[in-house]
Amino acid sequence: MQYNDQASFAVAIDRAQISPFVLPRNWNFRADIERAFVGPLKIWHSHNEIPPALRDVNNYYRRPNSVVQNHYYQLPGDIG
Repeated sequence: MQYNDQASFAVAIDRAQISPFVLPRNWNFRADIERAFVGPLKIWHSHNEIPPALRDVNNYYRRPNSVVQNHYYQLPGDIG
């Protein structure tokens, strides 16, 4: 079952009176919304399985001399 807890989280942050740290896109990648990212992905926010091609991208970054690059994720059925 999908649900959205952003409203309750926002209230909790407000009541705690703290300034949360915002993670960059590759640390919090929303695959159903975003398409471009830089470097390895850390958190996959999707109910879909992680595609093998994206696992290959992360494996590339485990190499000592890897170069950070731009990447584009395409959902099955995307045109272009």
